Amino acid sequence: MLKGQCQRQFKPICKDEIPLNAEYKNIEDLVEAFKEHCVPKILAEQKFYKNQPSPGEAIRVACAKGHSHQRRIPKSSLRIAKKRLLRKELQLSTCSSFNQLYEAVNTEIRSIYKIGDLTVYDIAHRIGLHLGANLKPKDVYLHRGTREGAKILGLVERGQKKINGSDLKDPLKGLEPQIVEDFLCICRRQLSSLSRVSSGQ
Repeated sequence: MLKGQCQRQFKPICKDEIPLNAEYKNIEDLVEAFKEHCVPKILAEQKFYKNQPSPGEAIRVACAKGHSHQRRIPKSSLRIAKKRLLRKELQLSTCSSFNQLYEAVNTEIRSIYKIGDLTVYDIAHRIGLHLGANLKPKDVYLHRGTREGAKILGLVERGQKKINGSDLKDPLKGLEPQIVEDFLCICRRQLSSLSRVSSGQ
């Protein structure tokens, strides 16, 4: 795969594509807009990772600099992350759950300069998509953007690291946890505006 082809897969999802306007009277409307405008692109991106030819290639692509979330991370840090994870390719390939995969990735790369919770989650998620359906998140993992959206909806307490997927309520209940993670992060500003409107601010 050419470098340019790789990077075209990583354009930011849905940036500025879900404007807050009069149509969004409540969270249900916002969720429907998200499903219409964003979920197809998210699913296409997931398919891209799933279809990588090998676990090693999945690791290489997962650590690529072209990802929008990783643009501020030094290339040297991502190279170190890739090298460490490639050394653990067999271990990662034998993980039986996303949580196990996440913890393995976290152990290997969290100490690297500028690698934070979001990058650990993103890389683990991308690798898991290739490794199989059992490696999909069953919970909503909280990083900075997702936590902000979850707080607005009253879904998270201080110090909480993830939301149990079975605890999700309508209208988020019908979405996969990995999709809810994207929704809470991407739509956090719209959620904040809706919250202010509903409280009369």
